[in-house]
Amino acid sequence: MRKSDISYQEKLNELRLDISHPNSNGLNFILLEGETDIRLFRKFFNLEKCKVENVPGGNGKLEECVQNLVNIYPLIIGIRDADFIRLSGEEYGKENMFLTDFHDIEMTMLNYEPILNSLVFEYTNLSKDKHTKFRNDLIQSITLIGYLKLLNALENLELNFTAGFQDLISFANLTTDFDQYIDRILAKSPNARITSKATLIEKVNALGQNNPDLLQLTNGHDLLNTFAKYFREIEGRNGTSGETLASAIRMLFDSDAFTLTNLFSSLLEWQVAKETQLF
Repeated sequence: MRKSDISYQEKLNELRLDISHPNSNGLNFILLEGETDIRLFRKFFNLEKCKVENVPGGNGKLEECVQNLVNIYPLIIGIRDADFIRLSGEEYGKENMFLTDFHDIEMTMLNYEPILNSLVFEYTNLSKDKHTKFRNDLIQSITLIGYLKLLNALENLELNFTAGFQDLISFANLTTDFDQYIDRILAKSPNARITSKATLIEKVNALGQNNPDLLQLTNGHDLLNTFAKYFREIEGRNGTSGETLASAIRMLFDSDAFTLTNLFSSLLEWQVAKETQLF
């Protein structure tokens, strides 16, 4: 059976057996959501003292798994994307769960200046002093998509976001054809709780009045797909994709960069409190 075929319940049972084995005594279990998270985070932890595993089913199942297992074994932690948690106004206090600094790990990496510089230098001729503005301009071009996803999360609208948007971006005026994007979303969302385009636009515009932190709002995969379109369309770098860019920044994001994050600081505090060794 491939790892991708394992169900949440099968993984939970597997972890229960693993932590009950004598050889696991004193080991730390770091649980993550996906395979790409595994590839990134394994290089940060002491693998003689830690097991790094992914839990299928999304962040909700990851949280559920940690809460189930921490009751029988204390050295269990989960690391998940913050998503919109910090914009929701609610306190996040799930035991042994840790959040990325920004919306997700990709946005956290793209906030680290040397990573951003390396990416932009590779694909453009922009001078270093223009790189942050370049990133922020691309964020601005997809901000309405971020607001719509935030609205969906806050009001549980059951919108389906599998529709593409890259072809709707204009780099000339840094906007996305939002009307057409909403049409695409609604066409793929038979269970949507709001089906009026006008209502959705009104609510999205209201969210924008709150001036949320765009690094907390923007989905990193959306931004990397936007980078990729810019590099293809403006720089002539055909074949560039969001996936290739994501892989590149994972390779560039090293332990020195990780130690500068708030996530690392929180994990370090947990390590001291538990008298264990993560790093």
